[in-house]
Amino acid sequence: MKLRDHRATKAKELDLTGLINIVFLILIFFIVAGTLRPFAERDIELVKTQPDTAGVQAPARVVVRQDGTLVLGGREIALDQLEELLSGATETEKAEVFVIVSDARLPAKQLLAVVRRVRATGHSNISLLTEKERPSE
Repeated sequence: MKLRDHRATKAKELDLTGLINIVFLILIFFIVAGTLRPFAERDIELVKTQPDTAGVQAPARVVVRQDGTLVLGGREIALDQLEELLSGATETEKAEVFVIVSDARLPAKQLLAVVRRVRATGHSNISLLTEKERPSE
């Protein structure tokens, strides 16, 4: 009859090096993904609206800052230049949704002036980018 060896057996240690590497790779991925934004205007506060079931998806075309300055294609332009720059659009481009990203603190008169200028270039489908208002808890 054999007797069992009652020596203390060492528990196998887990090697967590691979898991730590994966966690750091995921962290780096989210840091990089979080810096990629659809538009680079970080000082814009969007208007809050109630959710809409239609949900139009289109790229931002014109950004209007709080002080009324316009950004088109990454560069600042004057309101007078907007009509000139948009007048060269094709009929197909004019039929697409034209998105205006406006700061919520911008006076309505200035926003309406921008909308009038865009409409004067032949764009009839104009949309204002807003942020869905979260229900208060």
